[in-house]
Amino acid sequence: MSAENRGLLEQWLEIKRTEGSSPAVFMGQHLLDTYGDAVKITEPRKIDEKAIALRHAKNEYKKNPDSLETISNFWTTFWARNGSKVGLDIKVDPIPTISSDYLKEAREKGKGLIYVPLEVSGQKNRYLLGEMFPKMKRDGVVEGNYFTNILARFGWRWFDIKPDAPNLYTFECDLKKNLVNNIAAEPTLNEYIIASQISKMTTGSYLDEKTYCRILGSNFDGISALVSFHGKGGLSVQFIQSDKRSEKIGARFSWFASPQP
Repeated sequence: MSAENRGLLEQWLEIKRTEGSSPAVFMGQHLLDTYGDAVKITEPRKIDEKAIALRHAKNEYKKNPDSLETISNFWTTFWARNGSKVGLDIKVDPIPTISSDYLKEAREKGKGLIYVPLEVSGQKNRYLLGEMFPKMKRDGVVEGNYFTNILARFGWRWFDIKPDAPNLYTFECDLKKNLVNNIAAEPTLNEYIIASQISKMTTGSYLDEKTYCRILGSNFDGISALVSFHGKGGLSVQFIQSDKRSEKIGARFSWFASPQP
């Protein structure tokens, strides 16, 4: 093995040690120690620095989910990495001032902070989410999709992040009354997709793998979207009449995240 190629392999090994990838480290060290000059490296693998940064930010977020600093850093790296997939340089606004006690209380009630960039908040640009997360593969996330948003909701928002949909077995009219009582908003399909991708990253499961969720903020010809995720990342997007309900069908709400006084 040439000195140049050995140096490249050693650089790769150091990255894997930093990531904590024991199998990769073992394999690389075995190549160096056992085969030596017999090993040929044709081309070094390009290092995805944004992916590495996101992995570290995710781990810190999971360790300390009630810290504004870790939440902000996680979302900043999340959008830096995924925005780059579609040629966007997405910036995250400063996070609102919220106490750790309030963050913990909200999390225990099944609510979490999400960040929705303006660049991917509407119907026309929803297809970019489909390009960022291609496992979804559904009409609702392709260019020219037909599910419209009543409003483009963006920025820092609270979202119902329980694995199974809350508000099960409810008619749409009752959900709209609950919206008023909870001073909540009708979430869009865009918000839902983002929250579900984060759920997969941080918990290992998408939202609504076992339930269905009525999305009041996105509709087809006035009829609300009905969505769920499959365990492998596929997104099911249908629609549901306002007078239909089921024990497996619920709905999620979202709220604007305002600073605490």
